Amino acid sequence: INAHATVISRGPYIDARIDGAWAPGTTVQGGATLAVELYAPDWIPLDTVTLFQNGVAVETIELPAADDADDSEDDSGEDSGDAKDTGAAKGKGKGKGKGKGGKANGLRWQGSFEIAPDTDAFFTVEVSSDSEMSPAYPGETPWAMTAAILVDVDSDGWTAPRNGSDKAR
Repeated sequence: INAHATVISRGPYIDARIDGAWAPGTTVQGGATLAVELYAPDWIPLDTVTLFQNGVAVETIELPAADDADDSEDDSGEDSGDAKDTGAAKGKGKGKGKGKGGKANGLRWQGSFEIAPDTDAFFTVEVSSDSEMSPAYPGETPWAMTAAILVDVDSDGWTAPRNGSDKAR
């Protein structure tokens, strides 16, 4: 916890890695591919996974229903779910929107995002649903988010965004 290498969760679990190493709470030099796996039992609904850059959603991917998770990849190898580019980032720093579903050991989705901003930035990943976790937890909706992943673009030490001026646009 002191290293900020955490995931906050109300149901689902996010496994986020860069080059096979745990990513939340770390600083990355330059840019990287962020590999993401989402885990949850079938009774927990998951609707979207969202990549945030400096607190602004830069890509949202609609996830397949738990019943469809095994069939979410089409013959092209691309995710058959819908990726929505929010327009919040241009080019670099945007997620690829690649991914596929699966049910092995609770795995509900796996995919990757390219995180390569123009200036130092922080990224988080969030998974959520507007549907309740009934009957186990009536009235409660699932949600999880990683701790920040810092990207030091020029390897001179990470600099926090100032007054929102470095937010994704």
